[in-house]
Amino acid sequence: MPFFLALIPITVELVEAVQTVVVVGAAVAGARAIADVAQEVVERIQEHNETTDTSVQTERKTIYDWWCNGLTSEERKVLLGWGYSDKGTCYSLKELKDEVKYRERNLLPQQSQTYIQQWREENDYSSGEERKQNKRIVNPSKKNSPVWKGLKYKGRDRYGDKVMTNGRTGSKERLYQWDDTHNDIEVFSDSGNKHLGSMDPRTGKMYKGPKFHTIDW
Repeated sequence: MPFFLALIPITVELVEAVQTVVVVGAAVAGARAIADVAQEVVERIQEHNETTDTSVQTERKTIYDWWCNGLTSEERKVLLGWGYSDKGTCYSLKELKDEVKYRERNLLPQQSQTYIQQWREENDYSSGEERKQNKRIVNPSKKNSPVWKGLKYKGRDRYGDKVMTNGRTGSKERLYQWDDTHNDIEVFSDSGNKHLGSMDPRTGKMYKGPKFHTIDW
């Protein structure tokens, strides 16, 4: 697509087998008539469908990718990493560059902090100050855990790891496995298909929340 097309905002609406492209901006000096521009985009859509041998509508992202030809590779990474307009709107080159700057400055750092915090919680990593406040001590090994010693043997999972029980029946039963990574006890529902959290191997108190984890029998 000629570079000047990137200066014309368009809206792409998915309809049946072919999208209807409406040019809502004005062509720059020396550009062809708006109708010709719209026709070229429609022809490109049809050409794409024929090339890929499919009757499904071309996704809006295809048009969006064409529109991003005027961006640098780094700018495209930022934008495409966040997807594209839900309304299928393709912006001018200046608007795209402004959007990249906004996301790099405001959204990416915020998302990064959220991800880092979640990762730290899932992996039980705390900052030095947090460790000082929590006054956590190193957990005992499995053979030195009074809580683990007080549980009853239930069986083994498919990997040969021990599964312990509190000895109760029905929904009141709890299953336990030792977590060698953190030296604590993982707690599961009576069937082992729901992780309930992790238990302090010294006191027996729950001190971590549940994860998407089950016992693989």
